[in-house]
Amino acid sequence: MAAAAQSFAQALLAFGVDSSAEARVRARELLLSILSPQERHEMETSGVVRIRGKVYSYVLLPYAQTEIRKNGRSIAWSCLQLSIPAPADDRMIAEYLILKNDEALYWRKANVLYRSGEEFGIGVLFLIAFDVALLTNLLAEVFRII
Repeated sequence: MAAAAQSFAQALLAFGVDSSAEARVRARELLLSILSPQERHEMETSGVVRIRGKVYSYVLLPYAQTEIRKNGRSIAWSCLQLSIPAPADDRMIAEYLILKNDEALYWRKANVLYRSGEEFGIGVLFLIAFDVALLTNLLAEVFRII
């Protein structure tokens, strides 16, 4: 675990992040220490922590909003705002502990943005139809030349 935090610190320094690198390393060490072995392995390999709640599943991401899933499908994004500037891992620690201990509290405190479910709305369908028409026209021109 200490080796993973050390390699994380070296990566931060390689990118020129040195002013708060120590705080980030401590936050990463603390996060890794509270995770189960399976969660720790996933955090070290993929950079995310997955939590199974009573109704929903959560994917905690270090540099993005938390994804909320139901039956394997993404239904919302949530944001838990800390009151002070802190490393991303500190936010992940707070979310992890709240979700593990009081999921209802998380829902009261987090800002939740529900997905509309209409990612392929009417505008997208019109663009697809227009692209198909352009492709048909292009193919007609190509075969006419040949």
